[in-house]
Amino acid sequence: MSKNSELFSLVKSLSSSEKRYFKLQASVFRENNSLISLFDQLDKQEKYDAKELLKEFKSKKKDKQLSDTKNRLYNLILKSMRAYNASRSVDNQLNIMLQNINFLLHKKLLKQAEMELLKVERLATLHEKFNYLLEAIGLRWSYFNVESVKTMYAAQREVIKKIDNSTQYHLMLGTLAEAIAKTGTVVRDKSKIKKIKKSVNNPLFKDERKALTIYSKIYYFLTQFFYCRTIGDMRSAYNISGRFVKHLEDHREFIHQNPNAYRSALNNYLVSQLDNKKFDNFYECIEKLRSIPDNYPNANNPEFVNAVQLRVFELRMEYCLVTLQLNEGLRLIPEIEGWLNQVKVVREPGIEITICMSIVQLFFMVSKYTDALKWLNRILNQSNENYAIVKDVHALARIMDLLIHYEIGNIDLLEYRLRSAERFLVKEERHFKFESEIILFFKKNIRQFSEKDKMKTELSTLKDKLSKIVKDELEQQFLNYFDFNSWIESKILNRPFAEILKEKVVGDQ
Repeated sequence: MSKNSELFSLVKSLSSSEKRYFKLQASVFRENNSLISLFDQLDKQEKYDAKELLKEFKSKKKDKQLSDTKNRLYNLILKSMRAYNASRSVDNQLNIMLQNINFLLHKKLLKQAEMELLKVERLATLHEKFNYLLEAIGLRWSYFNVESVKTMYAAQREVIKKIDNSTQYHLMLGTLAEAIAKTGTVVRDKSKIKKIKKSVNNPLFKDERKALTIYSKIYYFLTQFFYCRTIGDMRSAYNISGRFVKHLEDHREFIHQNPNAYRSALNNYLVSQLDNKKFDNFYECIEKLRSIPDNYPNANNPEFVNAVQLRVFELRMEYCLVTLQLNEGLRLIPEIEGWLNQVKVVREPGIEITICMSIVQLFFMVSKYTDALKWLNRILNQSNENYAIVKDVHALARIMDLLIHYEIGNIDLLEYRLRSAERFLVKEERHFKFESEIILFFKKNIRQFSEKDKMKTELSTLKDKLSKIVKDELEQQFLNYFDFNSWIESKILNRPFAEILKEKVVGDQ
């Protein structure tokens, strides 16, 4: 990336409030007028256009002056943003406070320096900024009376112990994340489950009391949640995610500095409520998630607001599917589509295709197959990135593709799509017993779908085979994505799929 495009990217990355702050600060000095003019020109451009910029900067003869102006603008923006974020970031506050202490020490104002040092120690301890705490301990030893060398070393060892503890829990979470990236978010292979269990073969994983810091506990809860959900222990994942939310809500000062952690905790808890069909406080948690940018200034930026809104859409759609509030889901789709079309960058990998899959399933349930296919193509046209959740959704998309073309009657196209689906499932190691039986059914019957009586017999046979397969708890997890047996039943009885699903829900109650 050239220096010119770096400046353009920096300008375009600023929020509206950051732009206002920069221009207000820059306008204090008259010599900054040219910088503000250049800033405005860059801000107006949708795509970086050097020629247009040079043209507006009066003449080519000023090329050297323009280059100097760009460098000055780049540095002034960074300086301005440091000031803008000084009060928002604990790290910035601590840096400034330590600079103040060093100045006071240089002026031999020891009493004032010690008062500032005490503030640093309190703030660093509260927010677990251990590197700053070590620096503060060093300053206290160098300039102020301490009881003994042993006291200082004991304090340092305690801080280092907490740093190491947090690092070990973070490493454990990272090791699990690497394993899940290779196996998928829901594992249905015993050999892969062994790998998942091996990745958390750590005494720290078994005992929450060993987590000595707020960060350590966050890594502990995340590791436990992803582990339990990956191996299919949804009840434990629900309990862990609820405790994670409570842990953060007991440390509100931490949320102010790390709103992403709170967003993650709420999202995991809401996902677990959907997994376990426990909805007593579902919309209360949705509202907590939605209001994070309003309640925590560090979250009040376009990227965070966008990510939260997409999560809310995803969770609300999934709720409509699980509770079969299909009309509510249909009313939500135009709002989602408008949002996806206007938001240029989806920052969280996989979230858009997860929303699209929920919409595919909703349209499929109400027999709007053309609409379902439109949204399914949005998934199939996206790359299968190296994220476990994306791979899982792409695998389900291949099966849904077959069902949709079957329902529409695209038999000639279905034959091609069948080969494509099988290749994908084999390549991505998603060719499990359940999917294999579905693929085999389509292969065997693709040329006799119009023979209704024969197809009812074949569908009944398929249902019996799948019923035996799902006795294996690992294979049963496919039904968490899509109730294939209910769809088969709807074909055999010649009744709407949604009607069969609703009867099943009433029966389970």
